[in-house]
Amino acid sequence: MTIIIWGIGNMSCLIEEYIKHDVIIAAYVDNNAKNAGGGYVNAHERKTRIVSADEVKDIAFDFCVIAVKDSQTIVQQCLKDLKIPKEKILEIVKLTEWDIDLRNRIFNERIVDNSRNYVIEGVCIDLGEGHALPSYQKYFKMYDRFIPYLAKMTQEKTGKYIIDIGANVGDTLAAMLNHTDDNFLCIEPVGQFFNLLASNIQHFDNPNRIWLEQAFITDKMSETYEAIISDKGTAAKMPTDSNTTSRIPSKSVDYLLEERNITYEEVDLLKIDTDGFDADCIISASKLLEKGSAFIYWENYNETYDQYIKYLNAYRLLNENGYSVFFVFDNYGNYLCKGGIDVLNSILDYVQRAHTGCIGNTFKYFDVLTCKMNDVEKCERYITQYLDQYLLHRISW
Repeated sequence: MTIIIWGIGNMSCLIEEYIKHDVIIAAYVDNNAKNAGGGYVNAHERKTRIVSADEVKDIAFDFCVIAVKDSQTIVQQCLKDLKIPKEKILEIVKLTEWDIDLRNRIFNERIVDNSRNYVIEGVCIDLGEGHALPSYQKYFKMYDRFIPYLAKMTQEKTGKYIIDIGANVGDTLAAMLNHTDDNFLCIEPVGQFFNLLASNIQHFDNPNRIWLEQAFITDKMSETYEAIISDKGTAAKMPTDSNTTSRIPSKSVDYLLEERNITYEEVDLLKIDTDGFDADCIISASKLLEKGSAFIYWENYNETYDQYIKYLNAYRLLNENGYSVFFVFDNYGNYLCKGGIDVLNSILDYVQRAHTGCIGNTFKYFDVLTCKMNDVEKCERYITQYLDQYLLHRISW
């Protein structure tokens, strides 16, 4: 079978990995004169030319796969201007409406895979119902893809432990497990996630490396919380009256390490993902920040003004304890920049203004990696390795 793909942007890039290797991509079509006529796309391990709409009539193909968001405009162009028969025009945005046999002839089965069982870095886990990770990673190729590199970085440290706060059902654990010899302490307060996490690790190689803790991590251990669960497989904590909660304990990072007899120097990585309460977790680790040298990696989600202020305080605490270099990624996993606390403050301000409605959203939150000065080179090296997997130049001239 021979197809042409209309579009050279994100959508066409996303579908390339699902196209079967016996399907020939004759050309990519683009209405932008700067791209068409001499340009190429590197797909299926070969260079495929980019052509203008006018050149389509000279190409033999079975189907025209339209891989742009504004597909209806292109459909009309194909029908009216190029006289392509309607039955040969396929819109990616309507993929689930395609004839199943036709879809399976062009794509492998992963293009519409919504299975609970999901393979991450060679580890298969049950994500539960409605988890958003498969669709996010399908449509955003860099989403959560830096996590394995965090584990690789710990191999150059002298500690023994990775602390995973907000472990969910074990997705980040699975991403790191085969890339480090460290043990894991996974903290997850939500009962349904915790139970699935406990079930998942029983199927992992050497589950004795993994310790579980059901607790809320906070800098205010006297407060009680409950979890607010979203429909995408995540949850956030909310303060609540102690009489209306199921008494999941509240603990600080420092308290938890002491309770588990883990010294601060033994922690290689503190990874935090708590949907807006990561600053609380960082502040609760003040002794670890002072006495240890762990990599710190957190999701920086700020929506309320109180969260904004808390993050500013967390940044100052990090900076005071020798964490003065920050590596920032957007919420799609794409690397943004390296900078000091001023850069971090500026990006925080940007996101906060977006949440107040002052500007539009380009990214809703961001991820941050930080370390002490003797580990800066390691961070730079592994970020470079990570980015080498995602070429800057999609089109070669």
